[in-house]
Amino acid sequence: VSKNNTIYIYRELGKNKPSLQQLSNSEWLWDGRLKITAKTNDTIKSLEPMKPEILNKIQEINSKKIPKRIWKTLPLITTYDTKVYVPFLNDGDSKKFSVKFLPLVSLKKTSFFHCE
Repeated sequence: VSKNNTIYIYRELGKNKPSLQQLSNSEWLWDGRLKITAKTNDTIKSLEPMKPEILNKIQEINSKKIPKRIWKTLPLITTYDTKVYVPFLNDGDSKKFSVKFLPLVSLKKTSFFHCE
């Protein structure tokens, strides 16, 4: 998908739901590609697949950041103080937790960026 001269590479959702692996009390791996690290053990209450009706309720979503078809592949993060975040769509995550993209195959080690 491309938008505003930016190319987005994302996982298309099929029949398989995104996976969630808890790495420690403050770290999770979402769908084998997003590492979510909380600043403290009591920050994140739950991580679950995105529900479209929730997106409509989050007022501070910046819908211009990434195309909508990518939204449903992102986790819904609920904190113990009942706030809801979606990585890359609302800005609260940088204060309470971090989200890092970890591709399964390094794009640097392939010919993906090869140009002639």
